[in-house]
Amino acid sequence: MIHWCRFIRWCALASCLLILSASPRLTMAATGEYHVSATPDWVVDVPMDAEYVVPTAQISNGVHYLLSDSQTRIDDEGAVHFRRVAMKALNDSGVDSVANLQFGFNPAFETLTLHSLRVHRDGEVQSRLEQSEVQMLQRERDLEARTYDGSKTANVFLSDVRVGDIVEYAYSVSGSNPAFAGREFGSFPLQWSVPLQRLHARLLLPKGREFDVRTRNAAPEAEVTTVGALREYRWQQTDLPPLPVDDDAPAWYDPWPRAHWSEFADWSAVANWSVPMYEVSPGMLLALQSEIAALRNEGPDDASRLLAALRMVQGEIRYLGIQIGAGSYIPSPPQLVLERRFGDCKDKTLLLLTLLRGVGIEARAALVNSSLKRGLDQLQPHPGVFNHVIVQASIDGASYWLDPTLATQSGTLANLHQPDYGQALVIESETRELVTMATERAAPIRNIAAQFDSSAGFEAPVTYTITTTYRGSDADDMRSQVRSASTDDLQHGYLNFYAGHFPGIESAGPIDIVDDPLANTLTVSERYSIPDFWPYSEEEARREAYISAPDIQGFLDAPSNQVRRSPLAVSHPVEIMQTTEVLLPQSWPSASEDIEIEDAHFHFSRSTRGEGSKLKFTDRFRSLAGHVEPEAVSGFAAKLSEARDNLGYSLFMNDTGSELPWSKRIHWKVALFALVVCGLSVWLALLIYRYDPPASPLPPNPRLAGLGGWLVLPGIGAVLTPIALLVLILASASAYSVPTWTSLTDPDGAGYHPMWEWVLLLELGGNLALLVASVPVLLLFFQRRTSLPHAYIGVLVGSLLIQVFQIWTAFVLPDMEVKDRTEAITAAVRVLISLLIWGSYFRVSERVRSTFTHRLRGGGLEQSVGIGQVGAVRLERSVESG
Repeated sequence: MIHWCRFIRWCALASCLLILSASPRLTMAATGEYHVSATPDWVVDVPMDAEYVVPTAQISNGVHYLLSDSQTRIDDEGAVHFRRVAMKALNDSGVDSVANLQFGFNPAFETLTLHSLRVHRDGEVQSRLEQSEVQMLQRERDLEARTYDGSKTANVFLSDVRVGDIVEYAYSVSGSNPAFAGREFGSFPLQWSVPLQRLHARLLLPKGREFDVRTRNAAPEAEVTTVGALREYRWQQTDLPPLPVDDDAPAWYDPWPRAHWSEFADWSAVANWSVPMYEVSPGMLLALQSEIAALRNEGPDDASRLLAALRMVQGEIRYLGIQIGAGSYIPSPPQLVLERRFGDCKDKTLLLLTLLRGVGIEARAALVNSSLKRGLDQLQPHPGVFNHVIVQASIDGASYWLDPTLATQSGTLANLHQPDYGQALVIESETRELVTMATERAAPIRNIAAQFDSSAGFEAPVTYTITTTYRGSDADDMRSQVRSASTDDLQHGYLNFYAGHFPGIESAGPIDIVDDPLANTLTVSERYSIPDFWPYSEEEARREAYISAPDIQGFLDAPSNQVRRSPLAVSHPVEIMQTTEVLLPQSWPSASEDIEIEDAHFHFSRSTRGEGSKLKFTDRFRSLAGHVEPEAVSGFAAKLSEARDNLGYSLFMNDTGSELPWSKRIHWKVALFALVVCGLSVWLALLIYRYDPPASPLPPNPRLAGLGGWLVLPGIGAVLTPIALLVLILASASAYSVPTWTSLTDPDGAGYHPMWEWVLLLELGGNLALLVASVPVLLLFFQRRTSLPHAYIGVLVGSLLIQVFQIWTAFVLPDMEVKDRTEAITAAVRVLISLLIWGSYFRVSERVRSTFTHRLRGGGLEQSVGIGQVGAVRLERSVESG
């Protein structure tokens, strides 16, 4: 039976967690605490199967369950639940399980009767009930949730149990909670999480009472017969396989085949059953008249008075539930709750209802399930569906959901966190169906600002500061933590959290907490020191640092089990935005990158920007769903892994100091490439220089012969071109240094792109080739050789090709800015205009024809470079054809 105010263990509300008590009170069974009698006459005897095969591969805990027999009888005298179980110990672990028996009941309204306890061994049956000691444990399962219901557990510890023994026991629990006024409801499980040889379930209901009997999750239909004045429903199955459910499945996930029965016809019946419990009587208002009068003076409007009443009940009435007997469902009088200053959810709800009604605010109670949150409308109507009760209030036509068991909430009514438990049953006589709460469709954004200050140098400690702003429910939760723990404990916990990401981290000052109750925000500022942020790698001969965002990383951890049979529960709704600034010891290659990773269940984005000695990352994580279907978990995990890989950022600084051997200071790959290019360029320069075409057949004009007129301009260009190219190559040399080269071409580098290596090499090769080729052009110009026009135009063509290549890279590489692309296009246009002007000039100018008439002379030299002449002719033809 589920109580309204019993919060199960996975509920997010800290004040309502359910866990086992660690210190049960042990007493010897006394007369009247349980009874011993023969099996009742109305119970049908179900034999165990004599022949069976143990499904070894499916067995857990070393126990094979041979029989589960559940029989319930309901009549005018109440309800009796009979249970009989037989189980076989297959190994030592199984012996431990079958030798320790427990029977739970609530002595406030239930009676435990033991019928039999037998051990089957080697074909013989031994009765153990008479010689076994029964001990009663006062075991409050919800003790740490501050809930007491008076439940007890009868424990039987069997002696002399061996591997291969079959332990069989039978007992019954009679009685019902008087809060239900004689109306009954319940269910039978029709499949277990372990193999079951035989299952038998039997329900006896009186003919004169209306019960809704149904099955769910593909459970078999019952065999229905009549036994005297009772209707009999029976379910029987054999060789039932296990139905395992993964531990981290959502609370609402219930694949178990079950048979249900209820004397509550519909949700309206449940609501009307609850109405008398939450009626505010004139006597209640009179008993609280002084508190109500004080609330009327709390503010100028209903919103102020509502908040004052809510905070009074949340803050001044501590959570404590004494739910013995009918008290598990019926609230205590508000005056009593106020006097003793404690109560559970139903007590606090009735108190808040009384205060709100007293100040003229319309309000009503509402039943919810704080763990399931969805799918309640698919369940059979009865009070056991719910485990919590809250308040729905109305002001000026707007509805507000209020949970008086939460820690004291801050904010205005506009930004007050309203819990969303999915579906609620409003307790009014007019209620017919469940209503959807859906007040908080999105999580409040948690903002985190982090800074790594490494500007003092690679060997100096890094100052790490984190400022986190919580809003809405997050702010309320943090206030609760601050109230329940010391500042030192909080700081110690935070330090240990970050120590898992930054080894050696130390606190650099106390945490600072700034609370803004009106805006419902709370800001926590932390300051740490990381002494070895740039550890030195001997193998890589460099310093390395890793930038992470721990608060977001926790939501990107891969699920422990990706091959699943059940949906995976994930945190929802969640939205976190973190900005991380890194101050570096020196200038760093510029960085500009945007990443978005989207799955049906979450969205992650990262923006990276870097200029000079600053890097800035903006990360955002937003959940989109509260669970993942089993078939989608592997894809979900892959997307999480992709986001996790992009969340971190590696920085490294190669060691190029004088302490390194000279062999490690030279980038051999670039140096070898440059050497090869220079060799080929010298060979090309020789071809250009030895190229010796005949002079024009037209006679020269002696008056125009000489380096004058417009020829002065290309002459200046011929002189300045090698100088400019040399300056350009030297200026770009830093791009080919070991640190920068590694940063751009190594996949772990800050500015990595797979094209950078080829772009840098081709650009270096082109500039070196032009530099070497410009030297013979200069000589040819002043020697007034016939080959000069061809060589000059060839160099211009080579320059244009390089500029076109730079335009292409400016548009392909992702971190290029608009100005880089504009400059590349402008430079290419300038070279193109020069080519058109001087190309035309050299071909039609009479001064060019009259000046460049000299040829390479000297027979011996001409004969010795015959091969070069052939190459030169080929070059001439290629240039002319171009």
